[in-house]
Amino acid sequence: MDIDEIKKILIEGNNNEKIDILSYLCDVFESYNKSIKGFEELLEFLISFTLETQDDDVKDEALEAICKAAVYQDIDKVDFNDFEKNIAEVPMKFLSRYIDILSYTHNRKYLDTILQFRNHENKYVKNAVEEAIIEIGGK
Repeated sequence: MDIDEIKKILIEGNNNEKIDILSYLCDVFESYNKSIKGFEELLEFLISFTLETQDDDVKDEALEAICKAAVYQDIDKVDFNDFEKNIAEVPMKFLSRYIDILSYTHNRKYLDTILQFRNHENKYVKNAVEEAIIEIGGK
């Protein structure tokens, strides 16, 4: 499936179609295939799509796809700055996932942003911060 077809489904499809294509992307990203055509473009599209989508189920599956990509693929060339810029507006139920994803970049520039949640009242968010510190190699 090509990027334009995936984008079209994510923009125009119903929620079930969106969740199906995002689940498919989870499988593709988890496959260890390091030569996914247009990977960086696709992942940056998924990042902006995730920030814009209002449906929690679709957002959850999109975050899962991004997480799989971050764990199993080479994300060094992907720009995650929009995740960082919007982290203060992220609903609490997704905050720990955003922190996890930023930590998987291993980019120290995100550490100060992540650390602002170190004393968060939610134990899952606090735990994500502590794990992110280890993942990024901070203190």
